This record gives sequence, C-alpha cells and structure tokens, in this order.
Amino acid sequence: MVVLLLCWVSLFPLPPKEEYQPIITIVPAVFFLALLLKRRFAIFKLSDFPLWIFLIAIGVNILFARQRFWALNAYLEIAPPLFFIYYLAKEASISTSNFRTFAQTVCILSGLVALFGIFEASFKFNPIYEYLMPNEYYQRYVSSLITRPMSTQFNPGVLGSFLLAWLPLSLFLHSDKNRNVRLISQVSLTLSIVVIILIFSRSALLGLLVIATYYLYNQKKFRFIILPALIFLMVVLACSFLPYPFSKFGLRSLTYGENGLLSTYRLERFKMVFRMIWEHPWAGVGFQHFRIRFYEYYSGKSAVPYEKMIADNMYLTILAETGIIGFCSFVVFIVSLLKKGFQAIKVYDDQRKNAIRAVIAGLISILIGMGGYELFYWPSPFFIFCILCGMLAGLSQKALNEQRNQTA
Repeated sequence: MVVLLLCWVSLFPLPPKEEYQPIITIVPAVFFLALLLKRRFAIFKLSDFPLWIFLIAIGVNILFARQRFWALNAYLEIAPPLFFIYYLAKEASISTSNFRTFAQTVCILSGLVALFGIFEASFKFNPIYEYLMPNEYYQRYVSSLITRPMSTQFNPGVLGSFLLAWLPLSLFLHSDKNRNVRLISQVSLTLSIVVIILIFSRSALLGLLVIATYYLYNQKKFRFIILPALIFLMVVLACSFLPYPFSKFGLRSLTYGENGLLSTYRLERFKMVFRMIWEHPWAGVGFQHFRIRFYEYYSGKSAVPYEKMIADNMYLTILAETGIIGFCSFVVFIVSLLKKGFQAIKVYDDQRKNAIRAVIAGLISILIGMGGYELFYWPSPFFIFCILCGMLAGLSQKALNEQRNQTA
C-alpha cells in the first residue's frame, strides 16, 4: 500500500490528486482496517499519543471557525490521511524487512521525476502542462531565463521538497553491496541534486546543505562539515551580482528583497499572524481562514492576488489557523518522533542505523520546506510527510522492542 501511494505521489500532478482526494483517504482506510483485523495491532500505544493529541488539537479550530464547512473540509484532507498512512507505514516498518526494497523504489521514482525535470529545463517544454492539464505556474517558470522545472509535481517548490525528502534514501543505497543498486543510487542522486539546484528554491538549497552536513557528520567526516557552509557563502556572494533566477540566492533576496526574511511581504505576514493570534489565541481563526479573513488583518493598501493571500509558511499557517493549542501539539508530535528516532540509533547496528538516519534526514528536509510554503495543503509533500512519520515511528518502536528483548 505504501509503495502504491508512493507511485501516486511521484507520477501524478496536483489536479488528479485534488480530484480524487476522497479516494486517497478511503483506500488507506480500507488497507488500515484490513491490517488491523489481520494483525490486531494496538493503536492506543503510549508512544503514539503525540499523534492523537496533534490530530485532536488541530480539530478544535473547527468549532470556532467562521466558515466551519471550509475548516472541516481542510481538516478531513489532513487528519484522516495522516492517521491511516502513519499506521500503515509504521506497521510495515515493524513487521517486515523491506526497507531496502522501499528505498530502491524511492530511488528509481525520484530519479525518473528528476530526469523529466531536466528534460523540461533543457527544452523549456513539459507535455503534461502543455496538453493534458492546465497549470497556472507553468508559463511563469518555463519562459524565464532559465526554466525552473516542475516535472510531475506542478510547482518548483513542491518538486524541491519531493526530491529532498527522498535524497537521503538514495544516499542510504550509495554503499549497498549490489553494484547495480549502487549505480541506480548514484544516477538518482546526481539527477536529483541537479534538479534541486535548477529549481532555484531557497528552502530547497538550505535543505540540501543541511542534508549534506548531516551526512558528513554521520560518516564522521568532521573536517569536511564546514564545506557546505563555505559553498553556501560562495553561492550567495556570486548570485548577488547575477540576474534572475540566480539573484534568488543573492544576499539582497535572502534578506530584505522580495520574499526575503526581512522583506515587507514577509514582515506583513508575521504581523498578520500576530494579529490573528492576539484575537484568537487558543484555537486560531480556522483552517483555510488565513485566506478567508485575509483583509481583516492585512494592513496594506493595495489589492493582493488570491495566490498571495497566504502566510507562505506552514508554521505560521498552523499557528494562525489552529492557534497555540494546535501549534504546540504539532511541536510535541515532531519532537517526540525525532527524539525516539535518535534514541533508536543507539540501539541499531550500522545498516539499520543508517536506515533510520535516512528517514530522519528526509523528515528534516520536509520540516525545512515547511518554512517556504503551505506544505500541508499540497498532497504530494504532505503524503511524504505522513509516510516518513510512520516509518520513523515504526523503526523506533522496533528498536525499543529489541532493546527490551535483550534486557529480558
């Protein structure tokens, strides 16, 4: 089931995912119930309480939302898939030894998606959005000086999150005993890194640097850890004097330029979130209500396009739309997962230790991507988030079980 979901996430663009969203909730639910009846595993384990708390806490906003239908609809697109996919991925990690097979599948699919992205960037052409389905982002990016590829992921930023999340699993196969697997891993890694650079996403570049640093640290190559930081500084300095899209990595664009951390656009979103939380501190304004109530909290005088009526940051969105309760429950959920993952590393042998490190790195890349756009409202990266959370919980639980058996 997890592999089928992975193929759906990888190969199909956004419109079909939105059109068949109910099916993508129902199918994992059916597999979950079948697995529950077959194995009768416990879903009320203490280790899973942070997930339950998170799902309940973010649902509170529905009761206080102005448009409850919209809030409920958004909640149903987030909570049930997270619940079912989390447990399916968790049980797959506990009950089988197919992580290597899963990693190979990820490696092949991400390589194909990246290859298609390179084709798009090279020929300034994507047949999916030319002939099969409309894409409001397509002409904007395909006609720029250097085409920012979207491949099957509909948007360059989403493509960056997709490739970054699976990059650590390709690294996991980089030292595989099978020569063919190593070759596939190397090709996929090369293609993915090239596309991550070509999409000119600042959050994707940051994620790539973090993954590189994390990998060097785990490989005990401490003298090279400073290398990603030096490369980053050199890129920033060089791009500061180049035209768009290179200028996106320049010093001005990273600070006070358009969409920079200190830009008028970003600062206004921070102020809007503060105003929303000031008036609705505990439950927030409601899912999808950042857009619905945008002009109530916007202090600017000019009209804002619908596309820009967002916080442009998933953390700010969670805080504004679900309040302090929802935001804190999300932090607790993520911190508990990462804590259990790092604890499991101490128990596992080298091979399984590298596996759980790859999952942690993938999840961290998703968390970095959340700082650049509303990641939970895009099916592809959100489903990847669900899979990685479940896999990390499953691998951690398996390590805890083995530790208990050894102690006994």
